[in-house]
Amino acid sequence: MKRVIVSACRVSFLLLAVGFFGCVSERVAQPAEGSTTLMVSRSGDQAVMQWKSHPDYLYTVVYAPQLSAKTAWQPLPQALRLRGTGRMITVEDRMSHGQSRYYRLNIESAR
Repeated sequence: MKRVIVSACRVSFLLLAVGFFGCVSERVAQPAEGSTTLMVSRSGDQAVMQWKSHPDYLYTVVYAPQLSAKTAWQPLPQALRLRGTGRMITVEDRMSHGQSRYYRLNIESAR
């Protein structure tokens, strides 16, 4: 079963969007074993994502430049199927100045 957490960094008035001043995280799945919250912060051209991992789960961060009904989420190459350890996992993503990205954390059982 996959669970999804959405987080966003963007200058806008949208619900999930914030800009260079901070980021917002929103849980979009029912709390369950292995669920967590993706926390995103941005400073300049770098976004830092963190979450508490759980053993026996795999985590993939995906991103999109905008949210719409036709959003095509792309996997972040440095965050593909990371195995949970029971500790915090941190992933960094660089982007051009002024570029916006929305992030989502996909969680799947490793069992």
